[in-house]
Amino acid sequence: MKFDTPLKDILSKTNFENPPAGPYVLRCLDAKETVSKKGNAMIEFSFDIAEGPFLGAYKDYPIKYYLVHKKSNYGIEKGILKSFQKSNPEFIKEEALEGNEFDESLLIGCKIGSLLREEEYMSKKGQVRSNLKILFLTSLGSLKEKNFQAPEKLTLEDQLNFKNKQNESFIEGPVKDEVEIDL
Repeated sequence: MKFDTPLKDILSKTNFENPPAGPYVLRCLDAKETVSKKGNAMIEFSFDIAEGPFLGAYKDYPIKYYLVHKKSNYGIEKGILKSFQKSNPEFIKEEALEGNEFDESLLIGCKIGSLLREEEYMSKKGQVRSNLKILFLTSLGSLKEKNFQAPEKLTLEDQLNFKNKQNESFIEGPVKDEVEIDL
């Protein structure tokens, strides 16, 4: 395999440190229409930090965000598209949001406000790691006006507790540890 970078440079790189959780201005690096696992149309976004001391921190490994198009998400879709339009009126004209066709490539290069949260995950090697995920997207004006604070880290334990609570809501009646079988 031929590398485009000398191996000594690759091996000397230190581990990437995530920027801290909190509000950020993001730039859309890519937006493409694709299909979700359940067969719904969606836009897959790739973002990088566009301003501040962590500018360009995710240019090589962008932050992903998936906007699934389905009736229950219409409010979220509207909010995100309007936030892009308010934040980039010179690129996205109001007319672009009319009708039932939208060219998601209009969003590439546009800025949008976001709140990033640190979330834990289990690596393939069984180690607890963390990365930043988009908690929500908003207009740049809203990001500056509302003075958002960094959200608490979402731990694996928090995620497990949430899933357990969801599962408990589906259980009706007492749960038995043993099952009797007549032979």
